[in-house]
Amino acid sequence: MKDSVLAYIAGILDGEGYIGSWLEKKKYYRQRVAVHMKYQDIPKWLSKTVVGGTKLHYKSDNTFCWNIEGKPMRKLLEDVLPYMVQKVRQAEIMLELHEEKDEEKKRKLYLELKGLHN
Repeated sequence: MKDSVLAYIAGILDGEGYIGSWLEKKKYYRQRVAVHMKYQDIPKWLSKTVVGGTKLHYKSDNTFCWNIEGKPMRKLLEDVLPYMVQKVRQAEIMLELHEEKDEEKKRKLYLELKGLHN
C-alpha cells in the first residue's frame, strides 16, 4: 500500500479504532483490530482496501463494523505503526502478544493492554 493510504488507515485506527485482546474460553488470547462507525463509508473502504479483513457487516447497535485478526492483523499493524500517534502502545502490545509464547508474559501484556482501554 502507498504511504498515504497507510497513514490514513493509521489515523482511522488512532481515532475510531479498537485495538484489543480478550481471553477466549480462559485458554488463549485473541487479538482484534476493529472499526465501528455509524456510517458505512470508511468501514466499507477498509473492507475493500485491507487484505485479510472482514467484509463490512452491520451490528445490532446500529453501527457498521470492519475487523481484522491473525496474521493479516499483524501485517497491518506493522505497516501502519510508523504513522500512528495515539494508539502506538496498543499496537506494539498487540504485535508482542501475537508472537509471545510464554504464558506469563502474555498475561502481563494482556493486562497492560486492557489497562490502556480504561
